[in-house]
Amino acid sequence: KLLLFTIITLYTLSTVKPGTSLSRVQRSLFDMAMTLKCYDKSLKIPLFKIYNYGCYCGFGGSGNHTDSVDQCCFIHDCCYRYARVNLRCGSKVKWSRYNYSCRKSQTKCLGKNICSRMACECDRQFAECLTTVTPNQQYYYYNKRLVRTRSPPCS
Repeated sequence: KLLLFTIITLYTLSTVKPGTSLSRVQRSLFDMAMTLKCYDKSLKIPLFKIYNYGCYCGFGGSGNHTDSVDQCCFIHDCCYRYARVNLRCGSKVKWSRYNYSCRKSQTKCLGKNICSRMACECDRQFAECLTTVTPNQQYYYYNKRLVRTRSPPCS
């Protein structure tokens, strides 16, 4: 399933021309991939390497974040958690469709539904965070099983 998701996501990302204006309605995880693609020229980390970076990039996560890239992923997880718990969106935050546009390497969230709008805002902030940080080679494909410490609280 993970391989299929990766193939579909990479195919989708490779077929979008940079600099074009996008207005999409898709599953939130695909929207997140497209939001990241919107900022592609500004990112210092290849999109296909984000998934297994550090403790928090990709599914799951625990312990202290390894560096500033991993901190972006941790903050993104906290943003989704806030939507799931505080806004009572549950799993909708990951699976709801959301509306957005991509112009000049910036995402604008357009939805009116609170859960899908929050998913878009979390993804937009995540992409913007990733434009400000530089990855460390040692944290690509990081073995998350080695992490034994508790996660810090979301602020």
